[in-house]
Formats: sequence, structure tokens, C-alpha cells
Amino acid sequence: MSRQFITQGFNKGIHNKLDPELIPKEAAVDSKNWATREYGIELSRGIRRVNSAGVAGSGVNENWAYKANGDKLHYRQVKIGDNYIVQYDNGTEWVNVIENMKHECSFTNYSSIGGVFMFIGSQDGLFMILTANPTDYIDMTDSQVNFKGKIFIDRGRMILWDRETDGTGLYGSKIDPQDGSVLNIKGQDLGDGTGSKEQFSDTLVRKPFDYISGVNVVGRTGSERTISSISKEQIATVAFSQAHLLTVGDIVQFKDVVGMTEINGLTAEVLERISTSVVKVKLNTTEYTSYTSGGLAYEVEKFTDDFSGTLSSNKDGTGTINYTTGLVEVNFQTAPRDDSVVKVVYQTQDHNKDGITDFTSSATRIAGEGFILRQDVGGDAIQNVLILDGSYFSIKENSIYRVSLSQDDNPSGVVNEVFRRNTGIKYWQSAVTTSKGIIYMDSFDGRSPKLSLLSRGAFGDVFDSKEFAEHFEYSNYIWDKSVMVVSNENIIVSCKENGSTYNNLLLVINLTENRIDKYDYRTGSISNSDGQLYITDSLSVSTYKVFSGFSNNGKQIENYWTGKEELMETERLKKTRFIRIKGDISLNVELDIYVSYDNLDRELIGTLKGNSNFVNLSKVKTIGDSLVGEDTIGGNSETFTIGIETAPYFAEFKLKQKKFNKRQITFVARNGGYVSVEKVIDEDILYYQNRMPRNRRIKPIVTYFETKKVLDELLETLDYYKKNNVI
Repeated sequence: MSRQFITQGFNKGIHNKLDPELIPKEAAVDSKNWATREYGIELSRGIRRVNSAGVAGSGVNENWAYKANGDKLHYRQVKIGDNYIVQYDNGTEWVNVIENMKHECSFTNYSSIGGVFMFIGSQDGLFMILTANPTDYIDMTDSQVNFKGKIFIDRGRMILWDRETDGTGLYGSKIDPQDGSVLNIKGQDLGDGTGSKEQFSDTLVRKPFDYISGVNVVGRTGSERTISSISKEQIATVAFSQAHLLTVGDIVQFKDVVGMTEINGLTAEVLERISTSVVKVKLNTTEYTSYTSGGLAYEVEKFTDDFSGTLSSNKDGTGTINYTTGLVEVNFQTAPRDDSVVKVVYQTQDHNKDGITDFTSSATRIAGEGFILRQDVGGDAIQNVLILDGSYFSIKENSIYRVSLSQDDNPSGVVNEVFRRNTGIKYWQSAVTTSKGIIYMDSFDGRSPKLSLLSRGAFGDVFDSKEFAEHFEYSNYIWDKSVMVVSNENIIVSCKENGSTYNNLLLVINLTENRIDKYDYRTGSISNSDGQLYITDSLSVSTYKVFSGFSNNGKQIENYWTGKEELMETERLKKTRFIRIKGDISLNVELDIYVSYDNLDRELIGTLKGNSNFVNLSKVKTIGDSLVGEDTIGGNSETFTIGIETAPYFAEFKLKQKKFNKRQITFVARNGGYVSVEKVIDEDILYYQNRMPRNRRIKPIVTYFETKKVLDELLETLDYYKKNNVI
């Protein structure tokens, strides 16, 4: 009866800490550019460059911001020479936004009643971008009300650290009230109507730290109508003394009304045409004074603000507003009358006044005001601040602080305590909050770095920290510029090989399955946009979409996967006649299979080609360029657009008849495309007595003197036989 040994799944990732004989049989001792799935391993997807190639430099940080309409915006900070630059991807090229910075920055997104923002914090300043106008910014730095440092925003409050003059202070701003109390209503004339002029523009008045929002532009385009009555209703009824010719969707503006004076200057949309002299308008007049007499209603073209920078009118007119500079431009569908003035009403807000960038407080702080918390123990600087279950964890170089604020922000409810000592990170981006807790690269002991998890304890009542993915030897790599981001159930981590001066590796660590894969991508910065990963190079300012397509920007994906030193469950010597391998492969791929016996050099036992007889071409399927099924790394449904045809294979390779104690298998894919390995079967195994393999045997050492003594004895015996006629 044939004996066989089956390895199925290959779903454990890299285990490089234990002896290669002791790791799980589904694990790799090392791999490069192979992705571990539930069912097995597959050749990694590649990378695609975003826009043109960049000059020498490196990526530092990236962020995806959003407009009010949901459009995504990609920003990055790069370092070129001694300068740091914030750039924006306009779809064809990277545009400089903030230049001549001297420090790394953090990005944080925010939305409020007044608009949608991205804030940038560094020791260079505190900058605000209204995402509707992605290349303009306001420098909010004001030494009287705020500070310079890295930032994030949580629950309407900005948290700041890493001041140039204070590395151990944690700062909080006032809580943004998020209501109309912080908005200022203003009005301005855009110009006089001429009866023929359709385009109007002007720069709205604003103060240095103000941004603009809620813009409405009104121009009189139709004739006036005399009002005879206005009802007090939630949807007011307006009657005219003559036929009005208004239709549903038209907008009217009121003037010179007696009694119900609150209505003067307001505009209202016509919701219903009751008769030729009566309409229902979208205006609640129930709280107004009763109508007495008189008044006029003008038909107007009105532009409204969508908070994404676009002004649209009820008559299909077009316009734009730059919330940062105040430039407003409109193009009326019907030219305003020559007896009218085009007017604009808008809002302004200064976040430095009781807003998100106001860090001031009273002599005795009250709830909602700014704060400063000292975290001076050890004197080591705060590297990053992360949120976990409502608490802030300041991860320093050699310790971790925990900060908790009460629900009502009462100063007496503040907790600011040392959480852990003798742990910390060397680089501020080497930590990230995940669904499991805070993951960070603990490099307090530079000789023994480890990936640590800070999370709730088993009973959920206390926080605890412990080592994560202990089967990986982190000391084989350098973590001084390690960057982390979250992607689904994975964290993506950059690092350096020992001896490298730049990040040249990317690790994908699955938090659910506790497995790690390794990819050789130069990575200065990483970002995640709805599951699609992007990196910026650590040697140039080129940005790439990662795990996308079947090549590395047109080049072959260099790769290998090496399994454990497999004893096949026994120390006995053995022979194997065949190895059978099962998986999927695309037509153009060639998969080289190597075997090493008892730590000798590996031997090529065969090459599986995608067009060979081992491949079942009757069961062709399409594999997406970013994902397979539901198991996604760095891809999403939006990128499931370019696929490649694959088919299942079941290949058999005959082996040389040699005895061995253990064997190790290696896969190397060539030519680009798709290939997976789901199962390996060692077939027709013969077992032998326990003897050391030939290459492990130690031959006896015989000295010259021992050899001479034996020869002398033989010669003496031979001489005896001759003398006695024995021979």
C-alpha cells in the first residue's frame, strides 16, 4: 500500500523564529511576494504607479480627504532634499500645496456645520484646507490661541503634541460647538444688473483666519408682482393682485411688505400653483407678524451652495465659490434686470475663536475649554497619540501614558497616568489603532524589537499589553522608520532589512489569523482608501497602487516561498518517489519547484507551465487583479475590473531515489500572472532504519602513527608465514 504525506492549506504565513523543523507544516520559513490565503498561497499582485515617476526623495505621510459630495482627495507629504512638501493629486500630476516645510506633518479630517476640512499639523504650523478647494490653505497658526505640532481631531476637539519646545506636553483645544453660534452672516453686492450681463464675480470680504460657507447669490430676472395677502402657515399662501405666471420651482423675493415685515428680503421657492393669482411657497410664516398690506414679489434666479464649491441655480445657472480665498463667480441663465442689484449672502467662521483650533482656557479651566496635560515622567518625547475605547494613549519612546476625559469634560474627571514603562516606539508612525486594539512596534529594547498589542483585558475592565505574532523574528529587521496602516483585518507595516538605509520591505500582518507575509516594496509612506493601498517610495517621490495588477509596474514580480524542513512525522530515513501539487495557474506562468534534502543545496525537480497537460483548461475562471473571492488585501470591488484567466492544475513530479531525513520545498514563479498552491502530496514514501544520512555521518579519523603500526604488524605477520613455509 502506497504511503503519502499531505500538506494542505499553507495558511500560516512566515514562521522564522523557531527551528525550521518545528514550525507548522502549513507555514513558510521565509517568503517574498507570496500572499497567504485561507486555502493556500498565491503569487502576490503587483504595483502600479500613480501619475508620472517622481524625482529622488521619499514619501513621509499620506492621507485621503473627502469633499461634501463624497469625492475622495489624495494628499501626501514628501521629502525632497532638506524640504518637506505637502502635495495633492489632481488626477494627472502631484501639485505642491504647502512648500518649504522643515518637519514631518500629520493629517486629520474634520467636518462641521460650516464645511468639510483637512487639517495639517507640524512644527511648521497649523494649516487648514477646505477640501472643496484642495490646493488652497489657511495658516491658522496664532501664538495667542494655538500651537504648532502633530494633531488629530476626536469628538469635536483637536489633540496636539510634538511641539518643538515641548516634547512631553499633551494639548487639547476647545470643543467645537457645532452650531450656528460660531457663524457670522454677511452680505455683499456682486454688481448691478444691465439686462444683458450674465457673468458676475467678486472676492467676498473675510478676515485672515476666516473661511466662507453657505453662499447664496440672488439676481432679479423677472417682473415684479403686487401682493394682496400672505397667510401664516408652515407652507405660506401668497396671493397677488394680478396674474403671476409663476410655475413650480420658480423663486420669488419679497420687498416692502407691511405688517409681516420679517419676510422682506427673504426668498422662497414656489411649491404649488393654486391659480393664476395664488401660489404656495416654501416658507414657514407661522411665527411672523400678521400681514397687513402691500409688498412686492420679484422673480429671481437664485444660486445655492452644495458645500463642495459648486453654486447651482434654479434656472440652470452655474457658479463656483472658493471658500478659502472668497472668490465667487456666477453665470446667470437669464441676465438680471437693469434695475436690480445682484447680491450674495454668505457665512464666515474663524476656528481660532471658540472653534477647533482655539486652545485657550480660563485661569480655572471649565468644561469645553482647552487643556494642557504634563507627561514628563522619564523625559522621553511623545511620539504618537492614539484612541482606544474612549481613552487617549500617548506612546512615548520609553513609556505609555493613558488619558481619560469625563463625558461632560469636567476638569475634575481627567485621568492622566503612566500606563506602562520600559515600552515605546522610536518613530511616530510605528503604531496604529485596529479592531483588536493598538498595535505598535515596541523598540524600547533595540536588540529585541517586538510587535505589541494594547487592548482590553480578558474581562474588559482593564487595559493590558502583550506581544503579538510571537512566531516572527522582528530582530532580523530595522524599525526606526516603520510606518503602519490598517486595511480590513490586516495591518500593513514597512521596515528595513538589516544593512539597508531605507525601508525596503512591507509586511502584511493578518490580525485574525495571526499570520505574516513579506513583500519587497520600498515604502516611505502608506495610505488606505476604502481597502485599496497606496505607497510612496522611500527613494523617490513616486506613488504606487499596491497589490494591483499582475506585474510590478510592467516588470516581473520577483518571488520565492520556502516551506518548513519537513520530517513527515518521523525521524526515520525515507524515500519519496513522487511529489504532487495542486492549485490554479494562468496560461503564461511557469512555476519552478525546488527540493532541498537535509540542508543540502536545493534541486529543481520540475517546472509547471500554465499550458501543460497538468492544467485542466475545461475549467477556466477569471481571477481579479486585486482580490480573490472575499479575501482581500489592498483591493476592493472598484478595482475588480481587470482580470486574468486561470485554470486548476494537479501536477506530478518524479523524484530521484535518495534517502533523506527531511525535505524542504521552494516555489518560484516566473513570467508574471497568477498561480496558487493549495496542496502538496509526498507520494509513495518508503521508510528505512534509523541511520544518519550520508552527509551527516562522521568518518573515523586514523592518524599516521596508527596506520604505520597496523602496517608494521601486517608485514611482521607476512614475514613469519614466509619463514615457516605457510605461503
